[in-house]
Amino acid sequence: MTQEKIISCYLRQVKRNCPFSFRKRLIADLRSHLIDYFDDNPCNTFEDITNHLGPPEKFADEYLLVMDEITRKKALQKARWTKRSVLAGISAIVLIIAVTAVWMLVEISQKRVYHSYEYITQDNIEN
Repeated sequence: MTQEKIISCYLRQVKRNCPFSFRKRLIADLRSHLIDYFDDNPCNTFEDITNHLGPPEKFADEYLLVMDEITRKKALQKARWTKRSVLAGISAIVLIIAVTAVWMLVEISQKRVYHSYEYITQDNIEN
């Protein structure tokens, strides 16, 4: 495996075990640390990384425990605000679509045009 593949494999496994609101910061910090580690030890393998940092699942858990309380609360609050904003936006879009559909149905039903057809046959022309 190349160094980049080893780094991306380890990061992917850490990402699976980390809550969404903390992923961006954790992955950025860990990626820079792994690149520095490979600069110092270019012949390392995935097992060497696991021995150095620990299993990816355990690393993600320990990272969350090491974070200070204020940073953790801010990240959770930001995640909640984001979820609520997305939910409100989707609800607004659905409401606008529903109101528009009802309005279009009302307009169509009020402007209904009736057509009458008269079939012309040879009998009608002679009369």
